[in-house]
Amino acid sequence: MKNSICINSILIAASVLIFGSAVFGQDPTPPETQPPAVKKPQDMRTNVLGQLGLSRDQIQQIRKVNIERKPLMEEAQKRLREAIRLLDETIYSDQVNESDIQSRLKEAQLAQADVAKIRFMNEFAVRRILTPDQLVRFRDLRRQFEQTRPNIEKDRPVNRDRPFPRKDPANAKPLREVKQQLRQVNRTNRQRP
Repeated sequence: MKNSICINSILIAASVLIFGSAVFGQDPTPPETQPPAVKKPQDMRTNVLGQLGLSRDQIQQIRKVNIERKPLMEEAQKRLREAIRLLDETIYSDQVNESDIQSRLKEAQLAQADVAKIRFMNEFAVRRILTPDQLVRFRDLRRQFEQTRPNIEKDRPVNRDRPFPRKDPANAKPLREVKQQLRQVNRTNRQRP
């Protein structure tokens, strides 16, 4: 009995060692394999804080603004997604009602306006924290980012796992065609016993 426990323990330890050495023996993925477009936006945002020369107090104030904004933005985005979903359902329902569509459209527009308002008020709060010199530097950095943005998006690889590739129009189907296919699938599913 003790021998079987000892043998089992040895086998488990050996398998862990073999598995562990196989995992740790692999070469780590070199950083060059990551597309450069993935690195640039993150580095740009991280460097902005350093280039602005924010004080600790300013960083804490910006963090506080972002912490206060986060739940508001999440809720507003949730309302926007729900409003768009309901509008889409209303547009493609079996019985079309113009007044329902107009009502859902208004709800979606109001939700979208709330998201924009929260975003812009956050930017305004951050702007009020910056000194005049930092504001000038921030504008310059923002302008540089906007100039490099088209190149970043052009070089970004298309994710083939996404059902609707955004950056590769050659592979993208018109939205109307996709929705027609979805309606057909729904009709087929409803007709099954």
